[in-house]
Amino acid sequence: MIALLGLLGLATACASAPVSPAVTGARDAATAVAATTAPGGEAAAIKAAAVAKEHGAVLPAKSGSVKYADLLDGVSCVGAQCVAVGTWYYGTASSHALLEVWNGREWSLVPAPGGPKYSGLAAVSCVATAATAATASTATAAAGSGIQCLALGSPTLAGSGSHWRVITAPSDSVTAVSCTSADACMAVGSGTGTAVVFATWNGRAWHAGKMHAPPSQAERATISGLSCVSADDCVAVGDYAYGITAQPSPALRDKTLAERWNGHSWSLLPDTVDVSHVDGFIAVSCPSADDCTAVGFNQGQDLLAEQWNGKTWRVEPMPTVSSIGYVTLGGVSCPAAGFCVAAGTYQDQAIAQIWNGKAWRITQLPEPPGGSLYTEVTSVSCASKTSCVAGGDTVPADTFAEVYAAGKWRLSATRNPT
Repeated sequence: MIALLGLLGLATACASAPVSPAVTGARDAATAVAATTAPGGEAAAIKAAAVAKEHGAVLPAKSGSVKYADLLDGVSCVGAQCVAVGTWYYGTASSHALLEVWNGREWSLVPAPGGPKYSGLAAVSCVATAATAATASTATAAAGSGIQCLALGSPTLAGSGSHWRVITAPSDSVTAVSCTSADACMAVGSGTGTAVVFATWNGRAWHAGKMHAPPSQAERATISGLSCVSADDCVAVGDYAYGITAQPSPALRDKTLAERWNGHSWSLLPDTVDVSHVDGFIAVSCPSADDCTAVGFNQGQDLLAEQWNGKTWRVEPMPTVSSIGYVTLGGVSCPAAGFCVAAGTYQDQAIAQIWNGKAWRITQLPEPPGGSLYTEVTSVSCASKTSCVAGGDTVPADTFAEVYAAGKWRLSATRNPT
């Protein structure tokens, strides 16, 4: 294992070696699973197997040859409370939706309502209700009191705490969700080819449609991140690719993609900055209508961060760990202007980047217990400048969470069904 702290002194913001085909293949495989497969046992198995293969690992068996996995794919926090979602399976016959709630002190498992044979959850968004103001700052508040959440997947769920109900899913293509109230949620995702899709939830039913098409000659488009400041103002991000038939260059290349919802339709946001031949956004967070931060990747090992001020995008250089090795971000959360947290993975170690309004600062997160072979941070959510939770999973395939409070990160023991 490479000692991350020993490399922090070498951190630079300069370009470095391209990502190897093996590494980009693993990342693209995970993206393809999220975009084309309903969250569930098959998707979880593919994801876990891809990560294990990339790192030369063999998934363990808890009993004989039976494989298992506990995977977290999304987290959303309001005040002192959080909901984390994902998938778990034991054996290959079926899988199950994973629901965990955080009450400010500890995590607890919540039984998810029954779904199809292969069930799982890909993303979650929670909002405050009228009761939250009285309980948000109280660590002893009952888990789930004062919040309402929408968990996207198969089946799609609405609720909080220990009370969840199955609602009609918009489609298997939507994989990101953002709610501004219990009856105002937006979901986005990727269809076939260049099709990017959306669906709005009004508390009773979904209304689906297509987003603005990417620029001409694009052969593929992906939407992976979403943030809404109101029902009439959302920003979605991803990337699109010119293929071998593109002119004037036949080289395969990815470009950043950003779109904005005005309450009626989607339009392309101009002037995203592509710093290399391969660029893409993974996640976005908007504390206000004229302040959004999108994070992603580029051809080198530099991470990509850009800020939208309502008119143009500008690059915010992120420090790197080293010019050698694979680095990725799982999500970003900006609870207020001048403060963002982006969390991800460098090689097999969890990392976080914190934006203070002027610069990003990188730090290593505490390692999950149990001698994990690989750590993947999949999401992060900040309720305030002083309270964040990052979640993910490891190989061996168990979940973990990192809690940020008082300027420090600490591990918080999640509950693994298997």
